[in-house]
Formats: sequence, structure tokens, C-alpha cells
Amino acid sequence: MPDKKKRPEKDGMGQICAKKQMCVGNTYRKYSEYELKEAAKLVIQENVRIYKAAKVMNIPWSSLKRFIANNDDISTASLPKMERGFALSPEMEQKLLKFIINMQEFRFGLAVYQVRELAYKLAKTEGREHLMSDKTEVASKWWWNSYKESYGLSLRVPDNLSAYSASMSNPTMINDYFEKANHLLTTLGIKDNASRLWNGDETGLCYVVKPNKIVTEIGKRFEYKRVYADRAETHTLVGCICAHGTWIPPFVIFKGMRWNDNISEGSLPNSRTRLSPKGWITSELFLERFQFFIHSIPPNRPVVLFMDPLSSHITPEVIELDREQQIFILTLPSHTSHLLQPLDVGVYCALKCNWIKQLNSYMKKHPDKKPNRGNFY
Repeated sequence: MPDKKKRPEKDGMGQICAKKQMCVGNTYRKYSEYELKEAAKLVIQENVRIYKAAKVMNIPWSSLKRFIANNDDISTASLPKMERGFALSPEMEQKLLKFIINMQEFRFGLAVYQVRELAYKLAKTEGREHLMSDKTEVASKWWWNSYKESYGLSLRVPDNLSAYSASMSNPTMINDYFEKANHLLTTLGIKDNASRLWNGDETGLCYVVKPNKIVTEIGKRFEYKRVYADRAETHTLVGCICAHGTWIPPFVIFKGMRWNDNISEGSLPNSRTRLSPKGWITSELFLERFQFFIHSIPPNRPVVLFMDPLSSHITPEVIELDREQQIFILTLPSHTSHLLQPLDVGVYCALKCNWIKQLNSYMKKHPDKKPNRGNFY
């Protein structure tokens, strides 16, 4: 006989089980702020565990934990433990969490071993070091994994940031820049007109890139990946985008002095390819690039161009073109491109990731060939 189809599980009220109801059609139930506040009251006022309060109010415990952590008016120092008891008290765990976040905001992020050392020292001040390892005088890996999951921490590989860039990235400099930008856009009457806001910046592309992780057998001590050269020859790409999503063709600069028609083979329509002795942009090329920008954008004026401070490239000819064409150049504060440069933050990172993929694919297809300016595009 054919098997009977199982009916959906029901509770005492004759309704489909809530757990299955939430998954139907890949939709999730939305909870009101009132329900979250009522659950938070149970945790704060009645000293109920977060898991139990979430179960009583029929909301996910992770949503309740996040709601309590993101509201400053709710005291987190007196919260019950979110999981099994740790060697540190809840108040001390919260202090450690704030210290970790503050150090990260100050660009001095802590490594896992440093956090474990701090946890042991804090436990020692409370007379709880016997709950941790006395031999190594650091918290255990089990403690770190539990603490990381309880407070929503993760491990990231940071980018290098020079001390001067870190000192310039302060609230005073950032606020002053945005005040000046707001004043300029308001005065020109184009604050809400995205088609008048442009951003230009340059980046370098080379054929020697950082290798990706590869698959190898266990126990292999050394592993290498072939590259095209010991030193990378960098080509400069100057891009320009608009705030409403359009862009103009790129301006590419190769290192060299002798022109060859093969250099521009395969380039994008209406783009420009030029040569420079060192492969960098010069004052002459900056002027040509600025003229290229003027002829590539729509004729509506005025226009604001956000770019890095390149005082050595801004010549009297560029200033004269600014006045004639009603183009206002607003330069970013020095050493703040990693925060304020839209092309650096949102475009060039994706460009270089795809550039690496294309290089790896080219090496697999042509192991005996080396990419050059002729097949750069």
C-alpha cells in the first residue's frame, strides 16, 4: 500500500508548528519593537535569561541579544549570562568587549592571543584565575570561541595604514571636509543633483599580484606559484565616475617613451592611451586628462569634481579651464583616500579582484606567454 502523506504537525490550538511556518516560502516572521522591548524588560527587571525570555515572547534569541546590545539606554552590565558561565563576570565581559572595540576604532586591533591574555589578567583581578589555565596564563581556546560567538565577534585581516594616515583620519578633519563640501554644493544649487557630481582617481595595475590560496597535500613544507617577474611593472589607470552611476572611458598610461600602435589595441571605445617615462601621470598628462574629462561629460554646468590633492599637477592652464567651464575641483584631505575616495572604497577593489582572476586565467591558458602592453586591454 502507498505510504500515507504525513500531516503537518500541530500544537494544541490546531495551528501549524511555528518553526515550520516561519520557513514556508523562504519568508521570515517580522517582530515588532514592542515585543522586543517586552522581552528586554524580562531580562533586565526580572533577571530572566535571554534564551528563556526569547522563548516566552516567541522571538529569536539572536534578535533579542542584538536589540539589547544596540540600545544604550538598556544596562548590559547586569544582564544574565547568554550562555554557560564563563570565568569572567558579565560586567567584566562587557568591559573587555568595549576595550576590544575601542582598540579597533583607534587602529590598534588586538590579536586573539592578546585578548586571551587580557581575559586571564581580568579573571585574576576577580580571583577567578583558577577557572583558566595557570600554566600558560592565558584564557583557553574554548573560552575564546564561546566569547566570540556570544558577543558577535569575528576575525578579519586588516589593511596596513600608515601612522600619518591614521592621524589625519580624525573627526575634526572629516567633519571639516564635509562642511566645506556641503557649503559648496548648497551655494552652487546642485546638492540634490547627482548628475553634476563627479569623482576622479588613479590606480595601478601590474602583472605580479598576491597569490591566492592553493590546494595541496598535507605535510608539504614549501609551495610556490609561478609569477611573471620578480618586480612588477605598474600601469596607471585613471577612472572617473558620476554619482548617478555613469562613467567616462578610462585614461591609461603605460611606462615608455616610444609609441607603438599595438599598445592601444583592444582598448575601450573613446578611451585614451598614453606613455610616460615612469608610468605615472605628469602635469602635461593631467592637463590632457582634464580636457578629456570636459569633452566626455554632459554640457550641463556647474559641475563639481572630487579628487585627491595633486597640487603639483594643477597648473594655471587647468585653473583657467575650470573658470571657463564652471568646473569646481574639491580635493580630499591629505591621506584620507582610504575613507573618503569613492573610487578607492567602492570601485577599484572590485576591479583589482577581477584583474587577478583574469591574470590567473591567462596564465593557465598561455603558460609560455607573458602579458604585456599589447594585450593589456
